[in-house]
Amino acid sequence: MKIDVVGIRLVKEREIDYDKPIKKPIDTVNFVLEEMQDLDREMCMTLNLDANNCVLNAHIVSVGGLDSITLYIWLKSIGINVPGISVSGVEDKSIQKVHKALGIEIVKSYKTKVDVLNNIGFPVISKRIAGKIQLLQNPTDKNKTVRHAIITGECGELGHFAKNSRMKLPQKWLNLFGGYENENEGVNYNKPDFKVSNDCCYYLKEKPCDDWAKEHNSHAYLGMMASEGGQREEALVEHGCNYYGKTTIRSAPFAIFLRQDILKLALEMNQWYLEHIDIFEQLYMQQPYSRNKEGKIIPYEPLKTIIPEIYGVIEKEPDAQCVDLEYILKKDHTDSID
Repeated sequence: MKIDVVGIRLVKEREIDYDKPIKKPIDTVNFVLEEMQDLDREMCMTLNLDANNCVLNAHIVSVGGLDSITLYIWLKSIGINVPGISVSGVEDKSIQKVHKALGIEIVKSYKTKVDVLNNIGFPVISKRIAGKIQLLQNPTDKNKTVRHAIITGECGELGHFAKNSRMKLPQKWLNLFGGYENENEGVNYNKPDFKVSNDCCYYLKEKPCDDWAKEHNSHAYLGMMASEGGQREEALVEHGCNYYGKTTIRSAPFAIFLRQDILKLALEMNQWYLEHIDIFEQLYMQQPYSRNKEGKIIPYEPLKTIIPEIYGVIEKEPDAQCVDLEYILKKDHTDSID
């Protein structure tokens, strides 16, 4: 088994005044909404609880960016001069800074994160799990068989009447979210008092980028890898690196990459960027953000590194025992935990 080595130091940033115990999913929702509703980027938060279910600390992590940044520069380096677009507003500010220095076009989300959470639903657990819960919350005659499969694992004709299929929601999530079918299935599960949906990324990222692609008659290069697991792995295993579907055409050159491959290539592309800054300065000058409100040019500021600050730095381990552990991501802070 190949394992990436990641060194991270936790830093105490601030204190949150919150003394309510976390006993139900809605308690977590209330905590997260109160703390994160005004943030300027997509975030993941991990809560650590004590024996009384009170929050000990919260670990906040930004996501997204490095794989696509590496892909974009790599395409330039081999002579494929495709435009880069990003819904950067949902990313960390350090990622936004890199995007602008690379001359990437900024596309706006169709909804704010608060609007999505309040009116569309919370993307709990994963896209697959959230999608199944969303079906349970929105019953129709057409999805009756699917809802039955989600609760019991028993499929209809289209599922070849399989028993204990993967359609069944894992028991721990049935206990928390399966209560919408209590009367129909003779079960006694709980149900949340908030909406659940897997459409978060659709409104924040996917639809804006898809519409841009249609408007410009373009098809996407994506930085996703099968090694990331989940739906990305399933899609890449089923359709391969290059996919030509009825409604989707895309290329994923990094499909077979492991994390080590990305880290190594990111270092190589960082050097390529430093040797070809003039290319990206020209791209920067073509974007609206290169001008201020008065229309005057905002001077281009070259990056010291294409690795966004949120990731830390990529270092080559001097004493690596094997090539698979040769490169590591390190987040180095001078601050310490109180």
